[in-house]
Amino acid sequence: MILSSQAEVILQRVLKHFSIKAEDVIYFEHNAEAVKSASSAGIKTFYYDKDKKDLISLKKFLDDNL
Repeated sequence: MILSSQAEVILQRVLKHFSIKAEDVIYFEHNAEAVKSASSAGIKTFYYDKDKKDLISLKKFLDDNL
């Protein structure tokens, strides 16, 4: 497993490589550590709890950020 700080560095390299600003990216994920890494890199994130299956909150996040 990649440590959060390592994942953040990787995300920053990907953003730089593709000339993408973190504020132009949204990310939703069921893995809390991955969400934390993306958030640390400045990316707007949403933690999707696969057990709760809260699609209404996910839709709101997408509507608010797209």
